[in-house]
Amino acid sequence: VLTQEFQKLGRYEFAVRGVEFFQVLAHGFDGQHFIAGLAGHFRDLMVCKNNQTVSLMEVGEETQKKYIEQTTKCDFPFLVEALRIATQCDLEYKTSRTPRLLVELALMQLASLTYQGDKKKMMDI
Repeated sequence: VLTQEFQKLGRYEFAVRGVEFFQVLAHGFDGQHFIAGLAGHFRDLMVCKNNQTVSLMEVGEETQKKYIEQTTKCDFPFLVEALRIATQCDLEYKTSRTPRLLVELALMQLASLTYQGDKKKMMDI
């Protein structure tokens, strides 16, 4: 379900939309599974950045094609930072007194990654 949402929205608008997170929780997903799934997705996109490593993914050919298409929409530094944010959130989740807030903050940090890129593009015009 998460991967379908990522693919449907594209360019990580998923991370920008906190409302989507609430809907995911409403469907019975655990916040930690959500953030771990997000981290896994960023990792898979990194694997797809290199044609030689795409075969390492344990998914069907059609899903591989979708990942390859999606990975063209984000650069490697974005993926590295997004993976760092998601992984840090996942590590801190169990010990946090406010795990939902922790995930919300991570999503805001992810959204700011795309915002900074968009802001820079606007300044270059």
